[in-house]
Formats: sequence, structure tokens, C-alpha cells
Amino acid sequence: MVLLLVSMVVASTPLRAQQEVRRPSGLFGPVHTVRDERVTFTKEDGKSVEGPRVLVATMVFNEDGSKWEQGVYRPDGEVVFLYKVETFGPDGRNTERKIFNGKGALEGRIVTLYDDQKRLSEMISYRDDGSISSKITYHWSGEKRESENVSYDRQGAIISQLKDTDDFKARQFQSVLATQREVIQSRGGFTINPDGSQELREERSNGESIREVTRSAGPGTMDRVIYNPDGTINRTERLISEFDQYRNWIKITHQTATGDSKDFETVDINYRTLTYYEKQ
Repeated sequence: MVLLLVSMVVASTPLRAQQEVRRPSGLFGPVHTVRDERVTFTKEDGKSVEGPRVLVATMVFNEDGSKWEQGVYRPDGEVVFLYKVETFGPDGRNTERKIFNGKGALEGRIVTLYDDQKRLSEMISYRDDGSISSKITYHWSGEKRESENVSYDRQGAIISQLKDTDDFKARQFQSVLATQREVIQSRGGFTINPDGSQELREERSNGESIREVTRSAGPGTMDRVIYNPDGTINRTERLISEFDQYRNWIKITHQTATGDSKDFETVDINYRTLTYYEKQ
């Protein structure tokens, strides 16, 4: 629920770069630091018990947004990964990210390329030995985008291949996932219902299906209703969000209700502490 992996889309000037570099993270304003923490609730003797407040991730931005780093942590506080972003092209778009492990050793890097319309065209992920772990290519045609994501082992052999086609205007998508064991085709789309809710439907060639309806349940509250294949409700996931003066969320309470029940129980609470650069 807390966004841990951040894709970079950066604009042409230092100030705009600062704004764009943060927007994919859901951040707005002159952000300096971010600290994400989570409290998880468990059941004991039929009662909900609140756990400790655990550090999940941190982010630090320099003032013009041209450099930032993000730390991802285990529940015991140990660093899992550290992402550093400080390589940009002439127009301010991020072109490379480096990933370090908890001991500070380089684990890999991600190189991003753009087309002449400044749209994402390719993302290549490298391992610490320089071998390619994955390569994603994008092809655009009006409101449609085709992408191909190929994963490789260290010897360069293909592990899996995913081809996606997204029609943004029609809100339709289809994909083909090929692995060494199976090939799965998917097709689906989004619908805006008369009540304003958004409905996702997806059918897969292996017999699996997805139906989810997302709707507002009041100010700062969103419900996601997840259905069983027979049309009955499996559960409802509720997110209750609180925001600061910059519209950045500072608290998200995650609740769930089983079946068509309206009795929600808290699963976890995410807290976000932000500091900002003072305006000049």
C-alpha cells in the first residue's frame, strides 16, 4: 500500500524537475524528507491487537529535486535496499537509478530512455555484474501503448516474456504472459458506472477472473469491492486517508470487511511524516 518503488518522469527545468521527480511517489510541494511507518493489527482471542510502529521506508530530496534517495527497511529496521537517483538528461528527465543493498554494495541499476515525444520508450535493469535482468520496451500510437517486458537469467536466457496492449481511450487492455511452464492470455477493461464508481473486469485463459469495483465512501474514504467468480462479494477493502496542507497523505487506515458485511476491521495504519524546504 505504501509506494516503495518509484518510476521517474522529470521535466525540463530544475524547479519543474523537482515537482515531476516527486509526483510519481504521490508527493507534492517542496518536500525535503519522508518517513513511512506502519502499525499492523492481529487477532488474539478474537480481539484486535495493535502491533508496534515499524519503519517501512524513507526518502530524502535535495532542494531542486535533482537528487534523491529512498531506503526500504525490514521490520527489524535493517535496510533492504537503497535507491539513489541523481543522473538526468539535458531536459531534466531521469535516465538512471542505482540500487544498493543494506551493506552499501551496488545491487544493480535501471537505465531509462525516452522517445522524441518525451514518452517512456525503454527501461533496462542491470545486475551488479552488468548482465541484463529485464528489459521493457514501449511503442506508442495515439491513445494506445504496446509494451514488452522480457526477463533474463545471468546467462542471457529468457525466463519470461510479457506483452501488453493498453487502449487508454477505450479503457481496454490485453496481455500475453509466457514463462517456461505456461502461457496465460488476459483481456479486460475499466468501466465508469452511472454512480461514479470504477469497475475493473479481467478474464484469463487459465480460468481465473477479476472483478473489482472502486467507489468513494465519503471524504477521504475509498472502498474497493472484490468479487468471487460467482458474483458474490469476497470482501471490501477500505482506505481512509488524511492529508496535509500540500495534499500529501499523512495517515492511511486500511480496513477490511468479509463478504457483504459492513463490519470493518482495521488491518494496518500507515503513517507518513514529511518535512519541507521553506519557501524563499
